[in-house]
Amino acid sequence: MTDFDVIIVGARIAGASLALQMARQGYKVALLDRDPRGSNTLSTHFLWPRGVSYLWRLGLGAELDALLPGRSRVHYVLDGIGIVGRVPVAATSGRLRAVHGSAVGAGADYACIRRQTLDALLVDAAVAAGATPIERAEVTRLTIDGDGRVRGVQGKRRGHAFSLSARFFVGADGRDSTLARLVKAPTEEYRAVCTSTCWSYFSGVAPHDVVLAKTGRRGFGAATASDGRTMVLVWGPQEDAARYLAMHDRQFQQCVAETAPAATVERLRRAVREEPFYRAVGLHALKRQSVVHNVLLAGDAACFKDQCTASGITHALRDSELAAAALSACLDGRETESEALTRYAARRTADMHAYFEMACQAAMMHPAKADEKERMRALQHDQDGADAFISLCADSAVADAAKPRLSTKGASDDDRGAAGAAANDL
Repeated sequence: MTDFDVIIVGARIAGASLALQMARQGYKVALLDRDPRGSNTLSTHFLWPRGVSYLWRLGLGAELDALLPGRSRVHYVLDGIGIVGRVPVAATSGRLRAVHGSAVGAGADYACIRRQTLDALLVDAAVAAGATPIERAEVTRLTIDGDGRVRGVQGKRRGHAFSLSARFFVGADGRDSTLARLVKAPTEEYRAVCTSTCWSYFSGVAPHDVVLAKTGRRGFGAATASDGRTMVLVWGPQEDAARYLAMHDRQFQQCVAETAPAATVERLRRAVREEPFYRAVGLHALKRQSVVHNVLLAGDAACFKDQCTASGITHALRDSELAAAALSACLDGRETESEALTRYAARRTADMHAYFEMACQAAMMHPAKADEKERMRALQHDQDGADAFISLCADSAVADAAKPRLSTKGASDDDRGAAGAAANDL
């Protein structure tokens, strides 16, 4: 007899949200993590509208609304050419329906939530639903039978050994997943490309819409976080790693001045840095086989792409919903294990492939070509096209849906001028 139906290694976004869904259905779930609940982790802390929609689907919308006001406009500037767009609810609805068969919870707002807040919110909800939290637990070995199936995990917790068994196991413990290593999950694809990134949090900046910019080979982003501080990021190609590792205040301000829109630069000039600089370099993209016998991988453990796409949280929540559907189908006998887990892997692959390719291309940080700049100029006068472009960045649309339309037929005069006028206010 097993101790649990499911043991989840990693109590972060993918793991905690999966534990919440499984516990609500009455399954016995253990949620293991090396760190204490609510500890910080390196992250962009950003959820595109599709990610926020997953939280609403989990029944956490009221808690989310209490953390920060909803915003939907995104300012994007390419070599000084600015557009303003949003992800329409229809785009989010369509993507959720295509992946999960339901558009419940679909919305247009994005959010920037500090991970120590969001992770704790998800873990607390999972525990309230009946999941068993096991903090400060380090998994060191697996019990594997002759058929290659995992029967249990072994490890240490506060100096004491532990051993737990389950029918299924989930690795939700990040890019350097211990569970993926222990089950020898094959790496299906590896891309030696990534950006070098440096960011911190500032006070003294009034809440504002998200601003994203790219100038030459360098990028900039700013967003108001749930604690009222403004997250400011700068990034560039991976060969700039040494520069970002040695970043200091004056150099950071110079990067902002070279990349951000003038009005944003002026707004940040009065800001006060409240936290250390955080850095991420050398984090190359990879995809792993997401099912190995009775072990599933989710979130960054299964697929990691460039962090500056700010899509990791959204995709972790997607994986948890797909995994919950597959595991519950196995456990209640509606599908065979092979059928359910094959479906999990197939749906993940189908949903992530195009965005993985786009993220890897974006991570090269090539300078914009003339036709890309012309496209941005066209989108300044095409609100639907600007929204489609932002939806593509947010992974709420397919590539064909984001092609700019030079015609504004069907749009009101206000809509046609909205993107260009708002961009002038940056």
